[in-house]
Amino acid sequence: MNQSKTFMKMGSIMVVTILLLSLHIVPSSAQVDTCWTPIAACLEPAKAQLYPSALVMPCCSDITDAVDNELTCFCLGATDIISQQNGPTIFNAILLTCGIEETLDVLCP
Repeated sequence: MNQSKTFMKMGSIMVVTILLLSLHIVPSSAQVDTCWTPIAACLEPAKAQLYPSALVMPCCSDITDAVDNELTCFCLGATDIISQQNGPTIFNAILLTCGIEETLDVLCP
C-alpha cells in the first residue's frame, strides 16, 4: 500500500513537471511566430539558392527590426537556418548583407 502511494506521488510530480515545461515552451513558440514568420516567408525563395544577397536584401528591414526590437524571438527563430549545413556561416552572411556587423555568436550567445 505504501509503495502505491509513492508511485502516485511520483506520477503527480511528473505530470506537474511536464505541465510546467509545456507552459514555458508555448510562449516561446508563440513569440517566434510574431517576429520570425515574416522573415521566414521572405527568406524562403533565397533558401533554395543558398541565400544570395539579391534575394536576402528584401528581407533586411524585417531582419533588422527583429534584431533591434525582438532579439530573443529572432534568435529562437534563427535556429531554422542554423540547423542547415554551414548554417552559422550562411546566417552571418545574411546579417552582413543586411548591414548588421555583429555575428550570430554575438547576437545570440
